[in-house]
Amino acid sequence: MAITIGQKAATVTAKNASKSEGGTLTFAGTEFTSSGLVSSDLVTSVTLNSPGAVAAADNGSYDITPSAAVGTGLNNYMITYSKGTLTVINVAPTVSITGPATGSIYAVGATVNFTGTFTDPGILDTHTAQWSFDSTNVAGIVSESGGSGTVTKAYTFTTAGVYNVTLTVTDKDGGTGTANTIGGLSARSAWPAPSRAARPPWV
Repeated sequence: MAITIGQKAATVTAKNASKSEGGTLTFAGTEFTSSGLVSSDLVTSVTLNSPGAVAAADNGSYDITPSAAVGTGLNNYMITYSKGTLTVINVAPTVSITGPATGSIYAVGATVNFTGTFTDPGILDTHTAQWSFDSTNVAGIVSESGGSGTVTKAYTFTTAGVYNVTLTVTDKDGGTGTANTIGGLSARSAWPAPSRAARPPWV
């Protein structure tokens, strides 16, 4: 009489995880659950891999694939591996206005060159930009590479006044960063009427 004893079924499942764009996720090998093991048999570690673990990964969902379980008594089991999900979270760009200097004064009708910069840890992101002068919004010209770049706009004001300046940059996933200061001071520019003596708005 012959008796055949087959391997028992067991499952190793990778746990779900998350990280932010630009960050690197290093697996310890313990981010899993197991089922189907009996007695003192156990899984102590597994190999875990995900294409989303690298810093360059764009926001979105990626498989976490477990394999190569290590432990006690595992030769008695036919192990099935179940994937987890790594969620990479979008990060909004960081924005700065670089010019002109706050408090700059220009004549009505003069063309003023506005400049700004932005950085984004999502190196695959593309961006749009908007300059706001009080309630007037105009599109900025974006030049970028690897998720970071500059925003410019040459703009001519036809009405005298003191304008608060804001730069808004939006990534392709809807993350938005804004700036309205230069060197910690509110970004303002003044366009006095041609017949008025130019003076800063805070005097």
